[in-house]
Amino acid sequence: MSSLLSSSSVGLFTEQAFLSHLASQPASAPAWWIERKRSAFARFSELDMPSRTDEGWRFSSRETLTLEGFDASSTPPADQAAASIDLGEVAASLTFLDGVLTARTAVSAELSSKGVVVGTLREALAHHAVLLREHFMAQPQKLGSEKFAALHTAFVNDGAFIFVPKGVELSAPIVVTHGSRGAGTRVFPHTLVVLEEQAKATVIDLFLSPDRGAAPPNPGHPAAFACGANDLYAGQGSQLVYAAA
Repeated sequence: MSSLLSSSSVGLFTEQAFLSHLASQPASAPAWWIERKRSAFARFSELDMPSRTDEGWRFSSRETLTLEGFDASSTPPADQAAASIDLGEVAASLTFLDGVLTARTAVSAELSSKGVVVGTLREALAHHAVLLREHFMAQPQKLGSEKFAALHTAFVNDGAFIFVPKGVELSAPIVVTHGSRGAGTRVFPHTLVVLEEQAKATVIDLFLSPDRGAAPPNPGHPAAFACGANDLYAGQGSQLVYAAA
């Protein structure tokens, strides 16, 4: 991996930052997971930033688009949690702050006995590696450009992993909340949902910040950087209702 990277193309997502991220991955992470990340970082480093000539950016402003100035830390303060919204009864919930799981409501014993899984990507690496390898970022991801899709794969720290087996129906929604600490931070939200044949589930995906009511950052101070993705798979005859906000 070349260390001669253009600062304008990688910002603070440098080779050193990537190697630090790799070091934070679980020791038990399979080789294919690490290799995907390495390949993704190489693609990210080689690709140019989007330009006005790209179809998806023809009518978009690039003036504030930057990869500079974002905190490389992925560990939120222990006394912080992402903001939340009371949505009533839920089948399960997961809350992430800066890519780290901070709270959860587990599925009931009944749903667990039927094979329903509501967990994290890191847990899936250990217990559902085959499903994860088959479905993680397997669909083309727009994310503004291929460069940002590669950036997401390279630096995603954790996310939601939801699996509903064949014929199982959930009467209450699964709620996933991703958050960041606000200005200057960077986060890579990810939600992966797999429904087998004739399954039924509702997934509500939220992105919130604990300081969402705070004043905007000072001029020149970078806003938060969020590069999120989802993988949604619904088997034949299944019904997945997915809502994001």
